[in-house]
Amino acid sequence: MFAIFVKTALKNLKRNSWLSLINIIGLAIGITSASLIYLYVDYELHYDSFHENSKSIYRVGVRSIADGELESNSSIYVSSLAPELEKTFPEIINAVRFTPHQPKIFRYQEKSLKIDRTIYADANFFDVFSFRFFEGSSSKALSGPFSMVLTQSTAAKIFGDEPALGRVVNLGDGHDYKVNGIIEDVPVNSHIQFQAIISFPTLLRDDQIFLGWNGGHNYYSYLMLRNDADPLKLEQKFPAFMWEKINRAYAEYGLKDDAYLTPLESVYLHSQTHDEHITAGNLTSIYIFSIIAFFIVLMACINYISITTASAINRFKEMSVRKVLGASKKNLMSQILIESVLTVLFAFGIALIFVELITPYYSGFLEKDIQFLSWLSVTKIIYFVSFIILLGLISGIYPSWYMASTNTTQSLKGQAFNKPGRVNFRNVLVIIQFTISIILFTCTFIIYDQVKYAKNKDLGYSQDYIVNLPLTDENASKKYELLKERFLKEANIESIGASSEIPGAGLTSNGYIPEDITSPVIINVLDVDDGYLETMQIEILLGRNFSTDITSDKNNYLVNEAFVKWMGWKDPIGKTIQRNGEHEVIGVVKDFHYTTVHEKIAPLIITNKPWNDQFQFISVRMLPQNLTTTIARLETIWQEILPYTPFEFSFMTDSFYQIYKSEIKFNILIFVFTLLAIMLGLAGLYGLTFFTVKKKNKEIAIRKVCGATSLKILMLLSNKFLKKIILANIIAIPISFYVMNKWLENFTYKISIGAWFFFIALIFSAAITLITTWFHTMKAANRNPAETLLYE
Repeated sequence: MFAIFVKTALKNLKRNSWLSLINIIGLAIGITSASLIYLYVDYELHYDSFHENSKSIYRVGVRSIADGELESNSSIYVSSLAPELEKTFPEIINAVRFTPHQPKIFRYQEKSLKIDRTIYADANFFDVFSFRFFEGSSSKALSGPFSMVLTQSTAAKIFGDEPALGRVVNLGDGHDYKVNGIIEDVPVNSHIQFQAIISFPTLLRDDQIFLGWNGGHNYYSYLMLRNDADPLKLEQKFPAFMWEKINRAYAEYGLKDDAYLTPLESVYLHSQTHDEHITAGNLTSIYIFSIIAFFIVLMACINYISITTASAINRFKEMSVRKVLGASKKNLMSQILIESVLTVLFAFGIALIFVELITPYYSGFLEKDIQFLSWLSVTKIIYFVSFIILLGLISGIYPSWYMASTNTTQSLKGQAFNKPGRVNFRNVLVIIQFTISIILFTCTFIIYDQVKYAKNKDLGYSQDYIVNLPLTDENASKKYELLKERFLKEANIESIGASSEIPGAGLTSNGYIPEDITSPVIINVLDVDDGYLETMQIEILLGRNFSTDITSDKNNYLVNEAFVKWMGWKDPIGKTIQRNGEHEVIGVVKDFHYTTVHEKIAPLIITNKPWNDQFQFISVRMLPQNLTTTIARLETIWQEILPYTPFEFSFMTDSFYQIYKSEIKFNILIFVFTLLAIMLGLAGLYGLTFFTVKKKNKEIAIRKVCGATSLKILMLLSNKFLKKIILANIIAIPISFYVMNKWLENFTYKISIGAWFFFIALIFSAAITLITTWFHTMKAANRNPAETLLYE
């Protein structure tokens, strides 16, 4: 019997080839879209799971609280935290520290290469994290000073085909570093990314680095717990530990630091810290994409139901004849269900091809290592096939019941459309589609506007025509003054400044004691020269800028507005701040975004003396004419002064794009998948219009005979759809408003959701409805009434 059903179903699909093609393509688009989203979501949810002890590893974060309010939430803290925790609590097997990655110039023989992601890490780094060694000993590779471990691709860049183990490279700081290990390249789905690791004991040889509890916030701390340890109970012991180490001194000023744990596998998506220099994901985007995937599959199913039932008029007589010949309702429903499952299976086959073809481009766009075929497994294939069969049954259950339940006599008389309940259910489906489409359209519109707002927000500085040149080694930093002097001789150079960081990339935090406070507090710091504020066009509100003519300015500070408000200073000029001596405040700058626009502008200290007397970046403001020629001149001068240091530059606008790149791409993907969902909705509307017009052919012909114009008939039929659109908007508006308000809570600086968003959605949905219904309606309205009345 089943074989007969399948054979008959295939014949019916072939007989109604055009309708079958529409259904298959619609379902294929829906399955393809949902599969691509699922690949992304699954990839994001499995970050860091490749580590052998991933379930036992936790990162230590610290919440800084002032007067009972959260001041900051950081994953970077002092270097003493990890080893002191390990000494204090027996639940901790291993504690490891490492720094945020930073660029370094690696020199080997005559070759100089910039390695962007270099970190300093404890010797037990590889005891905690499972990065596979190709060469060397994981237990000894980082045990001594001036030793390092390279990834396989980094070693190949530096040494080519030569053996790398035991080789010596120079980083331009006067020391030789020995390569003690080669490891596999860090997997893309690791939130910890690096190309080279330098041993932590190397930092101990530098007396300019603060490694105690007072400042030096530049270290991540990770703990590996015993298998039987309870992380929640361990966390409960942290307040006493932090009180003993640092909070006792903070208490009288209403300050305290609270330490907490984040599971390794949760860091990528669930971290709430403000200073993520490591790779971090976005849990909100996971939720949004998952909802869109569900909506797309739902709309594909509704489309199938709408189009199948809309075209059922062509099969009512077939069903009735089968009943007369003895077919049961169960047999008829089975027949339609098998047709539905086969349709979905065909769509699934096409979707698999689409997914495999699209995945390389999709993966490249997302910059993820997503590979569809290698991702598949027997278990996942079983799940997929089960889901597809279930989808086919869900899509076919109503059409099978609908067509099998028709009254035989009415069907043979052509009166099968007269049951209002069936029409009402179909109306519910189309209202659901309208509602989903309007929600997606409105939310996408608001997301786009927020991203646009963030991109165009006044940052407090000017990015135009500025290039940043990284001073990635000690030699380049020491030649900064000579570079500046030579650059300023070029006619197209307007101004030059140097800094420890570029805006948007985050800052270092250190311990300072401002006047009126007697214990250190952690404050962000930016080191700049006397030309930086002018180059960036950062406004000075009070006091003055640094000056090379005033020797004492090397010891003076500037602060921002947020710092003055935080301290409650009425007259900040002349106030002092303690850190390795006393520093006078000589000026106040207007607040500017030195981190991302998602974060509130926090208190900032600006110094004229960089760490180790070495700036990290030169910022050059150029005139808009002949930019290419000007950059070529900068490169020529650079190579004359620094022949062994690669010349690299980036426009400030490009750096800004890199910071917000993930959000921009997220917005693009939301737009694409929303567009596909809306297209599926339009296909469903197209099917329902066909059904409605087919049912009203005789009525349209009579109205034409009675003098009705085609436009009046169009408005008459469109009126029913417009009522559904209005109802769908009434449902969609509060849902969209609530969802987007919750989403916007993630942003410190954000747009307000005005009524015009929803008004545009209403106009858009109404216009699309009129355009979609116009085709079938005008075709029926322009038909000769005599032909219609003759055959109806």
